[in-house]
Amino acid sequence: MLIASVLGNIKALLQSAKIVEARDGAILISESSRTARLRGVCIDSVGSTAFAIRFDQCGFPGNKLFADHATMHRACDAIVFCSLGETAYILCCELKSSLPDRKEARDQFFSAACFLDCLECILSQYSQGNSIKTWKRRYFVFHDQGATPMQKRTSVKTKINDLPETAEMRATQDNGKFYLRALVNEAI
Repeated sequence: MLIASVLGNIKALLQSAKIVEARDGAILISESSRTARLRGVCIDSVGSTAFAIRFDQCGFPGNKLFADHATMHRACDAIVFCSLGETAYILCCELKSSLPDRKEARDQFFSAACFLDCLECILSQYSQGNSIKTWKRRYFVFHDQGATPMQKRTSVKTKINDLPETAEMRATQDNGKFYLRALVNEAI
């Protein structure tokens, strides 16, 4: 099925107040905390059909059914649904103003992984058999610790950040910009 069609079906299932639409081919992920130094990150070249969910504002899985649990109700800042050519991506993103704690981020990403598994089930049942099962998932922690205006990559990335526990740490400044192709390590 066409990626754009699946994206439209996902959006139709979600509350529009929690969605951030792509603007001029870019998605702005913002931090809701007033005390955060890293207030936002821009992911550019995501196309016009891409969108993000303000996942930290959704309250998934919710306390109406599930008891309070030490980590279950933690959430990353955003989940981005986008594509690069014929490849569909889901980017789970967390913004950190302090030195990132890999365990804390992992807990936030586990919640996102559970949500995406749940969304896959809902899509297959209620949206003409649509699926995000084969979409590539990537996990990113953007932080402002050690960021410089012109950061250069010094090594080739060999580990794929496709699991909550393998999230990639990316240093940036406030309102830093990242190109989708560079984030997912796709050749030009």
